[in-house]
Amino acid sequence: GSKSVNQSVPYSLCIGSTSPNKVNHYSFSDDVKEEDIGLNRLDVISRIMEINKHLGKNFFNNNNPFGTSKNALVCLNGPTSCLWPRSRDGNVYIPYQEEIFSAIAEFSVLTCIRFKYRTFEAGYIAISSQRGCWSYIGPSGGIQQKLSLEKPDCIQIAVIQHELLHAIGFYHEHNRSDRDQYVDIIMENVQPDYYYYYNFVKVITNNLNTKYDYSSVMHYGKYLFSKSPKLPTIIPKPNPNTKIGQLDGFSETDILKVNRLYKCGKYFVQNIFSHCSRIFVPLEKGI
Repeated sequence: GSKSVNQSVPYSLCIGSTSPNKVNHYSFSDDVKEEDIGLNRLDVISRIMEINKHLGKNFFNNNNPFGTSKNALVCLNGPTSCLWPRSRDGNVYIPYQEEIFSAIAEFSVLTCIRFKYRTFEAGYIAISSQRGCWSYIGPSGGIQQKLSLEKPDCIQIAVIQHELLHAIGFYHEHNRSDRDQYVDIIMENVQPDYYYYYNFVKVITNNLNTKYDYSSVMHYGKYLFSKSPKLPTIIPKPNPNTKIGQLDGFSETDILKVNRLYKCGKYFVQNIFSHCSRIFVPLEKGI
């Protein structure tokens, strides 16, 4: 058999009431640099696409709904080029791991999802720094499931949570089967290279009796893949001025959907905490 030991990972989390359906996140990591400020102005998916743009149109046109194209992504500079370097003392110290732990820890606080270190499991998520930010959708069927967080730009709580939500089974919000009631997709404004079925297709989804969530961490921004910064590709309705896309992390409805999909029971999103507090979340490590 195996047993678990706890590694307490501190991070700060506050459930705020400053705006509806919003969770306020406070990371204890200071990894964001001044040069990242431009990226930080983008919503989470626009940030991901900006980071991924060097991968070319074939990457976007075969993105993650079915994931098969990800097998073609390899470490281009050798088999160890995607690995973190070993330090002089023989240990591997992974930069930005605190940001990853913070994103993971919020699952532990707000849902019944628990990420643990792999021991002997055949099916597992392998997080590495490959080219771009991407994940498969849902489990890969008892084999290694790759999730890429290219360093340093993908190491941001909302981006990490976005990719982990893909990994546990969630599509982009605008792919919902009921999306036509809430947004219009303006395909004539989409760049021809990104005019692809899977970027804007409706999917038969289990909406879990939740309202369409404009503030979801899984929602495209208004101008993603646009021909021009002034031409929206997604317009909310009935109010076209409704904000869509964000870089904060989970919305309340994101959390609600995880709890309903995985039948988590009593996990209350609203007013979980009336103030910000420092929380220590144990991460399991099988030995």
